[in-house]
Amino acid sequence: MRSSIDVHVALTQLGVEHEIYPLPTPLRRMEEAPEQLGVPPEEVACPRVYKVSASGSTSLIVLYEPAGRRGAASPERHSELRLALALEGRLEPVSEEEEASLTGFLPGLVAPAPLPDRTQVFLEASLTAGEILYFPSGDPGALLKLRVRDLPALGAQILPKLGPSPPDQL
Repeated sequence: MRSSIDVHVALTQLGVEHEIYPLPTPLRRMEEAPEQLGVPPEEVACPRVYKVSASGSTSLIVLYEPAGRRGAASPERHSELRLALALEGRLEPVSEEEEASLTGFLPGLVAPAPLPDRTQVFLEASLTAGEILYFPSGDPGALLKLRVRDLPALGAQILPKLGPSPPDQL
């Protein structure tokens, strides 16, 4: 599995300033991070990984949403996301097992780099309102701290805020 060391190396190679921020208690879910850090949920990016199948090929999408607002995987949510991304083909969330095998990261801890080829990174616009964002680092005991202004260097694209959706159930 990829770790915060892999993330650090990839970001250093890209010339992206970052910090691997150790946590006092390892996370069970990214949604716990705002409370540990004492920051609003809009400063913590939680990933959801999707497969896109079109014309016989498959690619990945990693969508980051604010902690506590990660949309439930529903047909309505998929339609909304397909429209926002202007996607052709089939869009489906991956299972935790697939997430680990496809990205190399522990489920729920997918960092924005390094990612496999044919992977696109998207962030909901509300995450870009501040100056700093916290992402998974690949390790439950640490977060990746990035400046919002450095996101383009990662190839991250900003999406308009997606409509309200129920939070994931524990």
